[in-house]
Amino acid sequence: VACSAAATTSPFDSPGGRIYLQQCAGCHGAQAQGGVGPPFDTTGHAHHHADSELAQAITDGISRPGQAAVMPGWGGRLSPQQVRQVVDFMKTLWTPEQRAQQQALNPQ
Repeated sequence: VACSAAATTSPFDSPGGRIYLQQCAGCHGAQAQGGVGPPFDTTGHAHHHADSELAQAITDGISRPGQAAVMPGWGGRLSPQQVRQVVDFMKTLWTPEQRAQQQALNPQ
Protein backbone atom coordinates (compact mmCIF):
# COMPACT_ATOMS: atom_id res chain seq x y z
CA VAL A 1 0.00 0.00 0.00
CA ALA A 2 1.51 3.27 -1.08
CA CYS A 3 1.22 6.30 1.14
CA SER A 4 0.55 9.55 -0.58
CA ALA A 5 0.87 12.87 1.12
CA ALA A 6 -1.72 15.45 0.26
CA ALA A 7 -0.34 17.87 -2.27
CA THR A 8 0.30 21.24 -0.72
CA THR A 9 0.25 24.19 -3.01
CA SER A 10 1.47 27.64 -2.27
CA PRO A 11 -0.67 30.68 -3.04
CA PHE A 12 2.36 31.85 -5.01
CA ASP A 13 1.71 28.96 -7.44
CA SER A 14 -1.61 30.53 -8.50
CA PRO A 15 -1.90 32.76 -11.58
CA GLY A 16 -2.08 35.84 -9.34
CA GLY A 17 0.81 34.61 -7.24
CA ARG A 18 2.99 34.17 -10.30
CA ILE A 19 2.10 37.68 -11.50
CA TYR A 20 2.86 39.00 -8.02
CA LEU A 21 6.29 37.34 -8.00
CA GLN A 22 7.12 38.73 -11.46
CA GLN A 23 5.75 42.24 -11.09
CA CYS A 24 5.24 43.13 -7.41
CA ALA A 25 7.70 41.21 -5.24
CA GLY A 26 10.56 43.59 -6.02
CA CYS A 27 8.90 46.26 -3.88
CA HIS A 28 6.44 44.31 -1.72
CA GLY A 29 8.70 41.36 -0.81
CA ALA A 30 9.10 37.81 -2.08
CA GLN A 31 6.71 36.60 0.63
CA ALA A 32 4.52 39.76 0.52
CA GLN A 33 6.15 40.86 3.77
CA GLY A 34 6.77 44.39 2.54
CA GLY A 35 9.89 46.29 1.64
CA VAL A 36 9.85 49.51 -0.32
CA GLY A 37 6.09 48.99 -0.56
CA PRO A 38 3.76 47.90 2.23
CA PRO A 39 3.18 44.26 3.14
CA PHE A 40 0.22 42.34 1.76
CA ASP A 41 0.43 39.54 4.30
CA THR A 42 -1.44 39.50 7.62
CA THR A 43 0.70 42.35 8.97
CA GLY A 44 -0.45 44.79 6.30
CA HIS A 45 -3.63 46.79 5.91
CA ALA A 46 -4.71 45.84 2.39
CA HIS A 47 -7.68 43.99 3.87
CA HIS A 48 -9.05 47.39 4.92
CA HIS A 49 -9.78 48.17 1.25
CA ALA A 50 -12.50 46.91 -1.09
CA ASP A 51 -11.59 44.90 -4.18
CA SER A 52 -12.28 47.92 -6.39
CA GLU A 53 -9.86 50.08 -4.38
CA LEU A 54 -7.13 47.44 -4.53
CA ALA A 55 -7.64 46.99 -8.28
CA GLN A 56 -7.57 50.74 -8.84
CA ALA A 57 -4.33 51.10 -6.85
CA ILE A 58 -2.71 48.34 -8.95
CA THR A 59 -4.04 49.75 -12.22
CA ASP A 60 -3.51 53.47 -11.65
CA GLY A 61 -0.74 53.44 -9.05
CA ILE A 62 -0.53 55.47 -5.86
CA SER A 63 0.81 58.96 -5.54
CA ARG A 64 0.93 60.76 -2.22
CA PRO A 65 2.40 64.22 -1.76
CA GLY A 66 5.48 64.28 0.41
CA GLN A 67 6.29 60.57 0.12
CA ALA A 68 9.55 59.44 -1.38
CA ALA A 69 8.11 56.16 -2.68
CA VAL A 70 5.09 56.06 -4.94
CA MET A 71 3.66 53.04 -6.67
CA PRO A 72 3.53 53.11 -10.45
CA GLY A 73 0.37 52.07 -12.20
CA TRP A 74 0.39 48.63 -13.80
CA GLY A 75 -2.65 49.14 -16.04
CA GLY A 76 -0.42 49.36 -19.09
CA ARG A 77 1.27 46.05 -18.30
CA LEU A 78 -1.47 43.99 -16.66
CA SER A 79 -4.89 43.23 -18.10
CA PRO A 80 -7.99 43.73 -15.92
CA GLN A 81 -8.11 39.93 -15.51
CA GLN A 82 -4.50 39.86 -14.29
CA VAL A 83 -5.19 42.69 -11.84
CA ARG A 84 -8.16 40.66 -10.51
CA GLN A 85 -5.90 37.62 -10.16
CA VAL A 86 -3.42 39.64 -8.08
CA VAL A 87 -6.21 40.91 -5.83
CA ASP A 88 -7.51 37.35 -5.41
CA PHE A 89 -3.98 36.18 -4.61
CA MET A 90 -3.55 38.86 -1.95
CA LYS A 91 -6.67 37.59 -0.17
CA THR A 92 -5.13 34.12 0.19
CA LEU A 93 -2.41 35.65 2.40
CA TRP A 94 -4.86 36.98 5.02
CA THR A 95 -6.46 35.32 8.02
CA PRO A 96 -10.08 34.19 7.73
CA GLU A 97 -11.04 37.15 9.93
CA GLN A 98 -9.23 39.59 7.66
CA ARG A 99 -10.88 38.06 4.59
CA ALA A 100 -14.31 38.39 6.22
CA GLN A 101 -13.60 42.00 7.19
CA GLN A 102 -12.52 42.81 3.64
CA GLN A 103 -15.42 40.95 2.05
CA ALA A 104 -17.84 43.14 4.01
CA LEU A 105 -16.39 46.17 2.16
CA ASN A 106 -17.34 44.76 -1.24
CA PRO A 107 -20.81 45.42 -2.70
CA GLN A 108 -23.03 42.39 -2.69
